[in-house]
Order: sequence, then structure tokens, then C-alpha cells
Amino acid sequence: MMSEKRSRSQIARLLNLLREPVYFVDGQWRIRFCNRACLEWLACREEDIVDRRCAFHSSFDLEAGDALAAGLCPPPGAFEREQTLGTVACLTPDGQLRRRQARFLRVHDGEGRPALLVVVADRDGTDTAPQVTDVAPDAARQQSQALALHEQIREFRQAVATRFHAHLLVGTSAVAKRMRQQVEAAASLTSHVVIVEPPGGHGTELAKAIFYAACPDPQQCLVPLPCEELDPDILRNTLQAFAAIPLPPGLTHTFILEDLHQLPWPTQQVLYEFLRRAQGIRVIATTQFELMTLVSQGKLIEDLGQMLSTFLIFVPPIRERREDIPLIAQTMLEDCNAKQSKQVMGFTSEVLDILVQHDWPNNYAELASVVQHAHNRAGGTLVDPADLPQDFRWAFQRRLRSLKEPEKISLPAFLAQVEKELLARALRRARGNKSLAAKMLGVSRPRLYRRLVQYGLIPPDEE
Repeated sequence: MMSEKRSRSQIARLLNLLREPVYFVDGQWRIRFCNRACLEWLACREEDIVDRRCAFHSSFDLEAGDALAAGLCPPPGAFEREQTLGTVACLTPDGQLRRRQARFLRVHDGEGRPALLVVVADRDGTDTAPQVTDVAPDAARQQSQALALHEQIREFRQAVATRFHAHLLVGTSAVAKRMRQQVEAAASLTSHVVIVEPPGGHGTELAKAIFYAACPDPQQCLVPLPCEELDPDILRNTLQAFAAIPLPPGLTHTFILEDLHQLPWPTQQVLYEFLRRAQGIRVIATTQFELMTLVSQGKLIEDLGQMLSTFLIFVPPIRERREDIPLIAQTMLEDCNAKQSKQVMGFTSEVLDILVQHDWPNNYAELASVVQHAHNRAGGTLVDPADLPQDFRWAFQRRLRSLKEPEKISLPAFLAQVEKELLARALRRARGNKSLAAKMLGVSRPRLYRRLVQYGLIPPDEE
């Protein structure tokens, strides 16, 4: 009987004869085999791609091999269907995104566990819309919608995120485009930057985006420091240690001061004195308040506030960019896929509607928490409303009811208020003369008197 190892070797030889790229993915989402045509298409060696995990995500901070593997990720749910049509992609050395249609065929490994044999088209094509087969039409539509968002994020990563490394900047809205322009501008400078953000604004991520957008030299360091209870001695020693690291002319080390509004006063003095004298240190600070507001409140040293306020970036609340929420949420969901074994494709249309309509008082941090919870609870290919946190669903339902219930107006009470206002106005114009006021209103004096008493405009005993 032919040994299993010899059998696999013969299968590999046969697959290597094919013109189409073919690869094999096991049940742990790891690439176990790529034929020669696939390696040629990816422009890589076998050791660069085999054994890499190809989870369903488009994360930004990836090594070259992991980025290749991410482009080959099967759609979640492919292991449960006989076949799935989809799109795979790879980045060329010149940074172009090359797409091809792929057919994901469910097979079984030597131990009977589900696996996927993926056959890729033998030529590139950009008109291959993601498709889902073997499911109900409505489910297919919703899964195709999730795949379309995945493709948008993939394009963003190729075009923009390779420079920015930030989920916050994903989106097509005017707000997202303006933020990307601001980050680009800040990255081109060596001056200090202040990011004014709402609560839960993820300003630290934006600060990192500024650092990476500048394509930093490997010698340059990025040092995040939480400001709350930051000890003066610790800050002084840290700044001195990094300032002592030599850098070529024009380069700086970058310190991210998280929540500058919480920096203790003694530590502010250390920071100001150091920055006033030192070279080669750049500060990117995040804060929930404008620095001059903190100065006016006596919470920030004025000279320090002026020193840091060279370049300001304002992060808007997420509710001001609702059209970007589906993409941002999808990006966060795919981050969960990258870190966990569970793979979720996306959200149902109903969930996306809920996410877009919610007011998000805690902004990006709240959205990230909701998405993480939903990913953990999801039992299917897509996140549905039951997977959202219970208190979040209740809050949304209360808000929805308040929008649906118009304010009740009592017609008698409304008319009475109008009549009272007319009576008071006529009495003022008549300078208290009731006969003249009655004539102005076209009513008898006795009737006017009864109405004035009824509405409390005059005491009952006044004639």
C-alpha cells in the first residue's frame, strides 16, 4: 500500500504541473501547500508563504509573508460549504494590488478534518465581484456585502494604510479625507503636534500614524507615555536616555504623551525645561481639551502649551462620519479575526443600520468594545443583532422609541395659551384700560373680564 507521505508527494507533483495557481489551507487557516504557479504569481519562495496563517483580515501591521497570506484568506463559512467563489489578491513589488477569482473547494485532510483546496484563475482580473454559493439568497446578499467591505479595506491598506497604519483613517467621507491630509502634513514636519480628541477618540493610534507616515529611519524610536500620574523623575530619566541616543542630522525620536490634560504640574515643569534645551526630541500629545483652554483654567503651564501647539489636529466624534462606520467596524472585526481562531465575515444589514444610527458617546473606543463583544458571541458567519451587547441593544431601542414617539400636543391647552397671550398683549397696549382692550379684541367688557380672571391676569376683585 502506498504510504501517505508518498501519496502527498505525488499529489504535489501533479498540482505543480497545473497552469493555475493552487494552494491548500488546513482547518487552522494555515497555508500548507502552494504549487509552482501560485509561487510565481505571488513572486515569493515556498518558505515565505507555507505555514503562514491566512485569517480573514486586512490588518495594517504585517510582515511581508503575513501580508501575502492575508491576501489569500478564504471567506469565513467556506469550510462549511462544498464550494465558494471569491477573490484573492497579492501586492506586486511595485505596490499594485493584483486580484484574481478563486474557487474554494472543501476537501478533507489525511485525518478527515475539513480543509480547503483553492484554485485560482490563471490571469488577473479586477471585475471579479465576491460571490457566495450554496446559501439562501438573502444570506448570500448579506455575505456578499461583507465581502465587498473586506475588499474596500484591502484596497485602502494597499493605497493608504501602508503609510498610515491606522484604522481611524479608514473611510471615504470628507472628514476621513481631511484627517488623512492632516496626518500627511504632520508627518512631513518635525515640529510638535497636539491631537485634540473626544473621549474614546483613539488619538494614540493617530499619533502612531503620524510617526509611520514619515517612513521613519530604523534608528528613530517611538515612545508612548501615559500622562496620568507620570512621575517627574521617570519622565526626566526617560527623556535623557533617548536624547543620548545619537541620530543623523534632521531626525528625531518621538514621544507620544497620552492624555496631556492629566499630566501633573511638576511633570509639566520637567517636560518644559527639557524641551526648551534639548534637540532631537519630538512630542505628539493627545488631549480632550484645547491647550489654551487648559492654560486659562490653570491646568497647564502657558509656555509649555505654546511650545506644543505648533500643529493641531482635531479628531471629530464618530457620529460626524456615520458613512464611514461600516468600514471602521469591519476593520475592527477583522482585527479580531487576526488575533483569534474564530473567523467572522462581517455584519448583517440590520446590525450595520444599528451601528450607523447609534450616537456613540464614547466614540471609537465604544465601537471597538461593541465589535469585540459581538465577535466573541457570534455563532455564525455574520454578526446579527443578538450578538451585540445587551445594554447596547437596550440603549439603542430606547433611543429608537423616543424618535418614533412624537411630542403630544393638547389642542385645548395650546389654544388657551394663545388666548392668554393675546389678552395680556391687548391689556398692555391699552395700558390697563379694560374697555379699550375689549374693543381691540372685538369682545364685550364682561367677557374680557371673565377671561382675565380665568387666566389669572387680574385678581377676581378687580374691576
